[in-house]
Amino acid sequence: GIVASVTVDAELSALELSVCWSEALGAQPQSRTILFVEIDSVSAGKFADSQAEVEPEEICSTLVLRGGAQFLTFVFATPDERAYFVTCMRVLIHAAKERQSSGEKSGRHVRIKDQHD
Repeated sequence: GIVASVTVDAELSALELSVCWSEALGAQPQSRTILFVEIDSVSAGKFADSQAEVEPEEICSTLVLRGGAQFLTFVFATPDERAYFVTCMRVLIHAAKERQSSGEKSGRHVRIKDQHD
């Protein structure tokens, strides 16, 4: 099965995703960092697979990345978990965009460290 984890970095500037496509010993996870400023929107109730056997509006949330060409859909165990995730993502995304905007207005350049630095 697929084993996935999502965490927020220490600076509260990005999601860190880690996905392992196999539970076999030695299987290496694939990782990706997504900056909150790169997320265009977070919605509750959107599910990428229209043939889902669950009520998507109850337990799913989708992050649409900059430009709308990529998205991530998360499925939660309960509607309350989904609601908590959506609220946290909206707060973190708003804060990251405010930091970026205030840095640009003041002439300061805000540099967010990427895992590739």
